[in-house]
Amino acid sequence: MKIRVGGLAAIVGAVVLYLAVPAFGQVSMTLTGTNDGVYNNGSDYAGFYQGTIGTQSNVNIICDDYGDNISVGHTWTASMLNAPQIPADLSSTMFGSTIGVVGYAEVATLVEDMFNPATSSAQRDDLSGAIWYITSGGASASLDAGAQADYNAVTAEFSGNIAAADTALYGDTNLWLYTPTGPSGLHSSQEFWSASVPEGGAALLYLLFAGASCFGAMLFSSRNRFGKRETA
Repeated sequence: MKIRVGGLAAIVGAVVLYLAVPAFGQVSMTLTGTNDGVYNNGSDYAGFYQGTIGTQSNVNIICDDYGDNISVGHTWTASMLNAPQIPADLSSTMFGSTIGVVGYAEVATLVEDMFNPATSSAQRDDLSGAIWYITSGGASASLDAGAQADYNAVTAEFSGNIAAADTALYGDTNLWLYTPTGPSGLHSSQEFWSASVPEGGAALLYLLFAGASCFGAMLFSSRNRFGKRETA
């Protein structure tokens, strides 16, 4: 069965746009604040940090990296991934080689909890502790009771199930992951998450990809359901 030219063009266009996203997915970031809470007996800033992402200022961002230290005023370049892209681009993340897609789905779930308006500052501190425990492979610190409960719940939710992890990340379309790049590589800064759509080419291309994908799928489906069947 043949695909008509219009449907094929839409699908090919969507693929081209998707492949173009990483090339344009670079953004400048600056850490501007760490005034939400603390964890590990007050030794680590936790919860929401504040930062500038591209032209957006005062953005709440969440650190998932316990191993690298930065200070307020630090500026770096990061690559951007929308959460649904993580399964296909795991190698471009900071912890993909150690925690895999299941680990990132666990972290994304905890990040979603942190961005819930009903979550308190103290709860965000515990969620940070659980996130760091996952990404550090347990090397960050001993978990307090709240963080232990968060960690137990999210690891039980996925139980190493890659398919469930993929599905969860595909649904987290509001989350963006920022992995440091540049001359110093991954350790030039920390890896962060945000729940705001970044401005600029990467976001536009992602939206165009989504729209073109939907259009191509609908066009292909409608022509197979209601059009005549073509033979090779």
